[in-house]
Parts: sequence; C-alpha cells; structure tokens
Amino acid sequence: MNPSSLDRHTTTADGNGGPISALIADPHSADPGDIVAEGMDPKADVAAITAGLACGERSLVERRFGLNGHAPTTLTATARALGVDRDAAPRATSVPQDAKRG
Repeated sequence: MNPSSLDRHTTTADGNGGPISALIADPHSADPGDIVAEGMDPKADVAAITAGLACGERSLVERRFGLNGHAPTTLTATARALGVDRDAAPRATSVPQDAKRG
C-alpha cells in the first residue's frame, strides 16, 4: 500500500467526502495544542529564568524584550538607556545555557 496524505480528498460509501483527516478525526478529543499548553505558565518560566541573572543583565533583558512593564526596545536604545556599550549588550541578552535548563 502506498502512503497517502491526510489532506487527500476521499469519498465514503455513503457519498460524503472530504479530506482523510476530517474522516479520522475524533470530534470529541481535545486539541493537542491545548493539552500541551495546559499547565504551562510562560510568564512564570521567564521570571524564573531572569531571576537567575545579575541585576544589570536582568534589567537589560527586560528592557530589550519588553518584560515586566517595559516596552520592547532596540538593542541600541536599550544599551543607551542603561549606559552600556552597544557592542557588549548582545552578550548580556543571551540567556546562559544553565539558566535555560532550569
């Protein structure tokens, strides 16, 4: 048997048709995206990661990416507001690998 796409159109014995995915889908099952998202708290995750940063690094990341009430800004504007060298700022906005692992 050759593989087939779930988008391929097919017709059932009673004359109804549509993509194969519509015929095999369980209308009573939960959306997989909802299942994955359940129990996730992105704000808490970001707060936990940034809590491990030094105060200056945390402030830079919060300003750069618009966290904790700050509006997102360009790297240049963020560096200027914090009085740091624009070329040094990208290193501070990279979250350390050990912080990502939690």
